[in-house]
Amino acid sequence: MTLEFQEEGHIYTVDGIRVPSVSDITSFLARITYGEAPPDVMAIAAERGTMVHRATQELDEKGECSVTGDLAPYLQAYSSFLEEHNPKWDFIEFPVNNGLLYAGTLDRYGLLNNAHVILDIKTTSSITRNVKALYTAAQNLYRMAIQDWLPVDKIYILQLKRDATYKLVELPVEDGLANACLTIYEATKKKERKKKT
Repeated sequence: MTLEFQEEGHIYTVDGIRVPSVSDITSFLARITYGEAPPDVMAIAAERGTMVHRATQELDEKGECSVTGDLAPYLQAYSSFLEEHNPKWDFIEFPVNNGLLYAGTLDRYGLLNNAHVILDIKTTSSITRNVKALYTAAQNLYRMAIQDWLPVDKIYILQLKRDATYKLVELPVEDGLANACLTIYEATKKKERKKKT
């Protein structure tokens, strides 16, 4: 199967067929988690997250990255994480798909503390119970997409903070929330299709 990603519109296709993204599948949990946040605040946070992801990817792939201003503390936090844990990444910003069910781009996969892990990089200000639920679902969707060919022992959120520190948060490896999101997404799409006919 050929997976392609179009950045404009955040569109994934598998063999030319458009498939939902992991973000699409978990969108109702994202609304519960961030629903009351003002749109302009969310846009700023999303832009910051994108820029931090690019900077950490450059650091991992090239061994160096220079950023200034508001981004510098986040990159310093990531550098501290690398120095203290010395992960060995097999895949960085790696697009994956689960057949025609869904697709997405996982942040990191590799060895961390002698375990095969999926790691999700976040710049969110706090890791609440709802944030954990959202990313438990999302990261287990990635796990389910790769589990037939890559082992996954643990799943983490790496929270990079604006004070240049980080927090490594382990999430459960389980199918429940991910499968619930898939069921709700499919039911919603089926209802939308019925309305159109």
